[in-house]
Amino acid sequence: MSPGPSIAVVLKHAVSGNKFTGLSCACGHGIAIGIYAFISAFGLMLVFQINMLLFNVLQLVGIGVLLVMGIKLLTAKGTVITQHDKVISRSHWYAARDGFLIAFVNPKALVFFTAVFSQFLYQGMALIEKFGLVLVAFTADTLWYSLVVLLVIQSSWLDRFHKYAWMLDRLFGGLLIFYCIFFTQTIVSKFNFA
Repeated sequence: MSPGPSIAVVLKHAVSGNKFTGLSCACGHGIAIGIYAFISAFGLMLVFQINMLLFNVLQLVGIGVLLVMGIKLLTAKGTVITQHDKVISRSHWYAARDGFLIAFVNPKALVFFTAVFSQFLYQGMALIEKFGLVLVAFTADTLWYSLVVLLVIQSSWLDRFHKYAWMLDRLFGGLLIFYCIFFTQTIVSKFNFA
């Protein structure tokens, strides 16, 4: 959700095409995120079943990754996306392809989902619950970028988005750090140090 390459691509298609090319780009992005969420959820469960110690290590590494991301967001200066930096959207398919590719070629998405999902998976987790995690990731991503498209095509919203982008960075950075503290407490409570 933080301003960056993904939002730049979605906005470019919305501004240079129309709201439907922007929404196509948002859907393509959501599909790529759903694929990464699927790989993370089901891959982590395999690790969980094979080696519990390795899974616990992955959880701690995941907390570290989220903490670093949170700190970077808190200290970010904000990304500026100009309306003049446009691409020509030849069709909805090109926009969807670009949205998919910008998410899919970003390895941070897989790292992010591995870090987050490692905190929610547990032994004996039902298949429907794993698919639920994937569906939440896909839906949240698609809805966020669709909302951005619908709001930003109104020219006054684009200026506001630029002006307050740093607030999104701070908000999500703070949330990530809060979750790191919560996840750490959860992991520590699993171990009996007495």
